[in-house]
Amino acid sequence: MIIFSTNFDEQTLACHNMIQNLNVGSAKILSAGDAVKITLETELSAAPGNIFAMTHGRTNALIGNDSNPAIDLQNSVILKDLTIFAFACHTSAILGKEVSGIGGTWFGYIGPIGCPDSKGDGLEIFKPIFQFIYDNYQHVRSVAQCNQFISDLKTLCDLAEEQVDAILFTSEDVGLSSFLCLKNTWERLRVWIANEATSIAHPNATEPLVF
Repeated sequence: MIIFSTNFDEQTLACHNMIQNLNVGSAKILSAGDAVKITLETELSAAPGNIFAMTHGRTNALIGNDSNPAIDLQNSVILKDLTIFAFACHTSAILGKEVSGIGGTWFGYIGPIGCPDSKGDGLEIFKPIFQFIYDNYQHVRSVAQCNQFISDLKTLCDLAEEQVDAILFTSEDVGLSSFLCLKNTWERLRVWIANEATSIAHPNATEPLVF
């Protein structure tokens, strides 16, 4: 397992802090200055592994700590037969489909998504969601397994919404943006199973109005 974690602005710093609080076992961590194209390519060449990424994204690229693409359509072949979770805006629109076409599986998002709260009460609410994703996404191999994964993820996000609602006006660590991130986390997720013609979403998911 390779963890790819940037920290060059407010949003990626929040995601970076989330990763630092997850139980990731013996995963290889590429963070900050190491979370760039050349380092990721070198690591994958030496020891190919599934990727858990939290950073910015574009429809055709996953962005590195230098604000340049770390994975795009030019080097996506390095992801052949791998499973990638990318908590990043937009990447499932084009890049995810490309990876699926070469035999990889891509868990990514369409449209913009909010970043998780990762301090105090916010961390306690969001951490179980991202720990669940980390522990389970790479074991998804079929459409049925994917549907169950997304259903379980929505259940966790719904529970977290109730927790946020209970402390919204008493905690400085959560806010209205917390609800948006929780909804984005399951509703804008689009999974491209290897060699499948279409992506998979929750049946209640809607298309984003803003791309």
